[in-house]
Amino acid sequence: MKRRLLIFIGGSDEQNGDYSRLHRMARRGGTAKWSGLKDSRPGDRVLIYIRRPHSALVAKAEVLAKAVKGKPGDWAYRVKIGDFELLPNRIGIDNLKKRFPRWAWLRFPRGKAIVPAEYADSLWKLVHEKGSTVQILIGGTGGLKLLEQLAAEGRVAYWYAPKLTASEETVLFYIEQPVSAIVAKGSSIASEGHATEVVRGESWQRSPA
Repeated sequence: MKRRLLIFIGGSDEQNGDYSRLHRMARRGGTAKWSGLKDSRPGDRVLIYIRRPHSALVAKAEVLAKAVKGKPGDWAYRVKIGDFELLPNRIGIDNLKKRFPRWAWLRFPRGKAIVPAEYADSLWKLVHEKGSTVQILIGGTGGLKLLEQLAAEGRVAYWYAPKLTASEETVLFYIEQPVSAIVAKGSSIASEGHATEVVRGESWQRSPA
């Protein structure tokens, strides 16, 4: 049986921290219980859509177990998913609407869904294309201090990045704490596995805590 392609929904860091959570799961591995469809089944492929301000498909995962009914006050069904990876080509809602103008879910992309069979293969291929030359890299409190040093001293450093990141791509640095904001810009130099050597922040704009 051909594996289905599902859409699961996550929030921004301002809403519930899902955006940073996806980056951590892609970096460290592990599994998560995510709000999912009642009939989710092991082997289903998952694309995770993060709501505003991102409004884009940003990561992929795989369903590892059947859905479990949520407790009162929780989501209706929770699904265990794993094998998280950031997408090499994150696709925003406007781009999706242009590519798939007849896909009804795109009019109100608020809930989880099964990608219609006629769109599944094209969408899966699209998110794996090497499209955007801009990557958003993420870091915690220690990353904030490191970026300040890089910007001040002109040094380079290794930073976790999607594995298909190429040299000379623009990278934006998002710091979870204490600012929850994009604070600097740089460019990739070389990739080694899931680490990318990046130049100093070209524009340092410390956001208020």
